[in-house]
Order: sequence, then structure tokens, then C-alpha cells
Amino acid sequence: MKRLLAAFILIFSGTAHAAPQRIVSLDYCADQFVLGLADRTQIAALSVDAERPFSYLGAEARGLPQVRADAEAVLALKPDLVVRAWGGDPQLMRFLQRLKIETHEI
Repeated sequence: MKRLLAAFILIFSGTAHAAPQRIVSLDYCADQFVLGLADRTQIAALSVDAERPFSYLGAEARGLPQVRADAEAVLALKPDLVVRAWGGDPQLMRFLQRLKIETHEI
């Protein structure tokens, strides 16, 4: 398991957490962090733009599930971490937090 993801979470959240096992990324900017820092086995889904030409790590995203940035689709994946840079409604992140799902905005 890549320890960089745990360090990333620690740095940006200010608290220590167990390494997430079901990560969902909501936009292609967040996809780059998740693809670069997490093991493929930790990724539950990337954004629908993960393989688009403008996605720097689009080739690495091939074969991984993709998800729309809406509550129903995200919750169905049972994530333990949801990462967002700009994609998805900010209210979605607050909703996930209320459900005690770890979220990080880059």
C-alpha cells in the first residue's frame, strides 16, 4: 500500500487515519492525486473524466470504475474516503460528512 496517501490525508486533515480502502474521486483533478498516491486496489471509483485526453494520468485510469458526482452513485460504492478538487456539488461533501464518510477537498 502506498504510504503517501496516508501521509497526504494526515497533512491535509491534521489527524491520523487508517489507510482508506474504498476511495472515490469526484473530478479529474482529484483523480490525479488518487491515481498517484493510492494503490489501484484502494480505488472504488474515479470521476467520469478520468480517462479523458485532458486527464494527465488518463492511461493509468483505464480499467478502473468511474462514477458520477452525485449522492446516490457515490453512496452505492460504500466509500471510506471521497476526494474532490472542484467536481460535484459542495453540498454533496457536507452530506457525506454528515454520514461520517471521510472527505477531502484538494
